[in-house]
Amino acid sequence: MGLAKLDGNDFSIEYATWLVEHPCALEKFEEMMNIGKGKKIVILLDYDGTLSDIVPNPEEAFMTDKVQDFVKLKNVYYAGSHGLDIEVPLYSTNSNEKDFGTVENIIYVVLKEHPNFRVSTGIKVFEIGPNIVWNKGHALEYFLENLGFGNSDDVFPIYIGDDRTDEDAFKVLLKRGQGFPIVVTAAPKDTKALYSLREPKEVMEFLLGLVA
Repeated sequence: MGLAKLDGNDFSIEYATWLVEHPCALEKFEEMMNIGKGKKIVILLDYDGTLSDIVPNPEEAFMTDKVQDFVKLKNVYYAGSHGLDIEVPLYSTNSNEKDFGTVENIIYVVLKEHPNFRVSTGIKVFEIGPNIVWNKGHALEYFLENLGFGNSDDVFPIYIGDDRTDEDAFKVLLKRGQGFPIVVTAAPKDTKALYSLREPKEVMEFLLGLVA
């Protein structure tokens, strides 16, 4: 879209135009709840950029206190690696800076002997998983199936995410014709989401509205 070339006014106009197709979920909250009335609401959430602001150091990505209270519900499922790790505590070790290169070398040496696994990297993070086709859309389907909603008409799933990897989950909801995909962004972007929220603070407001 060439957003970098737009001045403030042009950007505001383009964002306003984009909002017509992806209206704010807070402004449409009552309308959305009326559509889902009488159905079991299932909330699926990304973390970085959705429940917490994106920060350079992953260890600094914290949810607000109010959202942390919300997450204390007993019927919450936790997933990592785009849904590949499900209902399993995720542990991490904070290696010393001088050890990072050593850890990296060990990982790649071991993986050469195990071609059925792959590694993806982030900021001081290595994620190792099976070399299979899997994305957040598959994870969403897995959750709904295991919650007993695989072929149910009595479910209203809402998926909130900000990243391009969340688009796979958005597509699944559109294909099912159930619930709503919501994208978190303060700028116009190509997305399959039907609704939008600007930032984690608005996500918090949306979630608190669900339990009010």
